[in-house]
Order: sequence, then C-alpha cells, then structure tokens
Amino acid sequence: MARTKSDCTLHGNRAQKVMVNRILAVDSLIREGRFPNAATLAKKLEMTPRTIQRDIEYMRDMYSAPIEYSAVHRGYYYSEPNFFIKSVLLTEGEFFSITLFDQMLEQYRNTPLEDDLRRIFAKIAQSLPATVSVQSAFLNNQMSFIPDAAGQVDPKVFKVIFTALKTKSTITFDYQPLSKETYMKRTVDPYHAISQKGNWYVIGLCHDKSEPRTFTFSRIQNAVLTKKHFTIPESFNPNDYFDKEMGVWASSREPVTVELLFDKETSFIYIMV
Repeated sequence: MARTKSDCTLHGNRAQKVMVNRILAVDSLIREGRFPNAATLAKKLEMTPRTIQRDIEYMRDMYSAPIEYSAVHRGYYYSEPNFFIKSVLLTEGEFFSITLFDQMLEQYRNTPLEDDLRRIFAKIAQSLPATVSVQSAFLNNQMSFIPDAAGQVDPKVFKVIFTALKTKSTITFDYQPLSKETYMKRTVDPYHAISQKGNWYVIGLCHDKSEPRTFTFSRIQNAVLTKKHFTIPESFNPNDYFDKEMGVWASSREPVTVELLFDKETSFIYIMV
C-alpha cells in the first residue's frame, strides 16, 4: 500500500517527538555526573550505540551542548556544569498562539497585569531551545486586532485599588462622573473589581452616598490608600451590579422595562449576535 503525504507527515512528527524525548533523556543522564558512554546510554534507553552517537552529535550541533568525553572515566560529561537542554514541547498551534501574544496583550496595556504577563512570556521564551524561532512578521499583513476602546488609567490607581481589595482598606480619590466636567472627592470601601472589554470598574461602598456605587478606573485620579479597614457585608453580591452578557449596570439597580423596535433584517442580526 502506498503511503500518503499525510501518513508521512504523521510518521515524521512522531519520529521527531521520539528523538526529542530521547535527547532529553540523554541530557538528564549526562547531568547526573556518572559519565555514561554510548554503550551504557544505549542499554538504558534501549537503542543502538550508533543511534546514541548520532544523538550526541545532534546535541552538539543543534543545542551547542558542551559534551566532552573523559578518557579517565570512559564516558561523556558537560564541560559546563550548569548546562542543560531547554525543553518545552509545543505543538504547531501553540507556537502560533505565541506569535499572537504581543498583539493580544494590547487589551491589558497600562495595567498591572501587563508586566506580569510579559514576565511570564519571557520565562516561557527563555525555556525554549535556542534553535526554536517563531516567525510572526506575517501577522502584520495577514491579521489585524481591533481592541475595544478603553480609557487611559493611571498605573497608581490600579496599584491602590488592588491593594485596597486585598487588604480591605478604605481609599480616597477624585472622581469625574459622566455628567460632570469637574472632579469630586470620594471615600470608598472597595468590594469588587470588574474588567469588561478593556475597561475596569470597582464596586464599593461610597461614604458620601452611603450605598454601593460603581466607579470607572479611567475617571479616577489621586487615589490614596488609607489606614482604615472595613468588612464586606454578607449581603453583598457582585453579580447584582453586572451581567456577563450586558456588562456593568449603572449604580441604580432598579429594573427598567424598555421596548426595542427592529426591522426584520436587523432583528435577525441582533438575535444571532
């Protein structure tokens, strides 16, 4: 029976994975410092000595592995004791996801999460073999990302609010409501934070209004953490202030009945969305 192209590809991928796993095993055995030679490695991994020797050469060429042979101990060792083969086995789809990372990170721009996510990505990149490269330049011409419009937020505002949420501390800040052009002083016990399509909100007890209110991060200035602490009421439920489909409610939670009129084509699109 003739072998198809897809069969050959599948066989090649499987063989590549087997070889990579074998190389990682050889790397581990060499790092144990027991000076294994081709014969002992072959017996341990159930391969032929010739295959092991090819793997050793491959490791030297592709991974720049500083493998030396000790005539005294009659086995292999690393001339650089701290060397190891970096190993993160990713599928083609996972590599493609990595190429999208920077563009997808746009929705977290200017938030404390941006630095954390970049550090995580850097650690992943450092763990990849030096021979692995991800070509993402083509994305500039063949793919576009349109992030949701989000207001600019002072990084200090994030830091103060997240710290207050963690420590249950009261905060003060200047706030500009949608209906006003000026800022108003507010004292708030922050209960819960929400991220909706790139915009951030905090729900908390407003001392001035004596009730929970929702505040938009981008409309907050001069946020200050106080030494006062609070307890979140057992009756508080953040789901009362937002809906996963519709988004964040206004501060008033009184239900309002509305009627929407659509023509036939528009109503079909609305239902599909």
